[in-house]
Amino acid sequence: MISFLNVTQPVKPRVYFVAPLIKPSRHIIRSFIALFCVAAMGVMATAIPAKADLTAEIVTAEDATGYRSEVRAFVTEHFAAIKSDNRELLSRSRDAIVNSAITSTPARSQSFLQLLSQEVDAQARPALASMSPAARLNTAIIVARLSRAGQASELQKTVELLIADQTPAISMWGLQAARSILPVILSDPLLKQNEKVIAAAAAAVQTHQEQGPVAAEAYRALLGEVEAITRDPARRQRNRELLAAIAPTLIDGAHDILGARIGIYATGAMPNDPMTDYSDGIRVLALPAVWSLQSAEQRETTMKRVLELLKVTRKNVDSTNAAQIDQFRELGRGLGSVCAAVDPSVPNAAALQKAGNDLNRVGRANSVQQIQTLIDNLIVAVPASFPNVLPGAKTGTTPAN
Repeated sequence: MISFLNVTQPVKPRVYFVAPLIKPSRHIIRSFIALFCVAAMGVMATAIPAKADLTAEIVTAEDATGYRSEVRAFVTEHFAAIKSDNRELLSRSRDAIVNSAITSTPARSQSFLQLLSQEVDAQARPALASMSPAARLNTAIIVARLSRAGQASELQKTVELLIADQTPAISMWGLQAARSILPVILSDPLLKQNEKVIAAAAAAVQTHQEQGPVAAEAYRALLGEVEAITRDPARRQRNRELLAAIAPTLIDGAHDILGARIGIYATGAMPNDPMTDYSDGIRVLALPAVWSLQSAEQRETTMKRVLELLKVTRKNVDSTNAAQIDQFRELGRGLGSVCAAVDPSVPNAAALQKAGNDLNRVGRANSVQQIQTLIDNLIVAVPASFPNVLPGAKTGTTPAN
């Protein structure tokens, strides 16, 4: 059996991120965007206990449908406050709905969570277009937290709208919700027929072209659960049927997001945090357990994206901007680490491993010309091991095992 990598993780570059004084990490950027939007809109983050409108009998009911009127009244009341834009009422109502779903004592029944999701969707979806940014942001937080608590496919249409929002922070909360509901949608043949969340994620990357944190959340929406499940062998064994149902579609979607990002670079735009294309995209696709889930054609596409990102890196590392050089040098090192860990059974593996290791070891002491030479070596080595990544090559012939 041919596995792509002979290690459990790609070889780690010595420094994944440049010093904060040069460029903040993607986590800091993402947090700043979200916190800025919350602060600017006056949304308070203080957790306030939910009202006693929903009794323990309701939230624990094995069949909660008999309590629809009570749940509807609860959600309607709080969404009226959210849409009012009263800052204090808005945050209280957001927390009330969230706490009604995530409070663990007493444990919420799945029937209640589904009913709550249906009523939130009924209130949120038709009102989003007319809501203020503050109201939309808090609605997105509710939907993301509720999706995580109940894995609620009932919220699919609302999630699609949130992902498509023009405000990056709102789109990011929508993508967080997507991560929770996509496994449910893709594992159900009927729900899968109308699935549009993945396309919305790719479109959001295009809409927010310069926002690396949006791309990071899009990658995690598609690959986050796949990585989490496959990281634990016991969990992977328990969920092998789920992985078989969801992984092919999610991997195709991740390839599309990588393609969208590469297309953005091709226009001359400069998204922040290019490292996310490795750390949240290529790195996950190249993990042995995730690689094993890919078809021959998908493996070729993964390596094609590696090759395309190498070309992006070669072009953009040649800059007078020191921060940009740092960013793309680190991206090149990440891509090198993937190739350095290739399984020895891959054709021409030794040359690919050497070229990957050489690029993985570059640092600030290396000149731009030296880095570009090492990238050139890897650009030659990748198709020598995976010839189908070249334009015009016949696809789908890389062994699947």
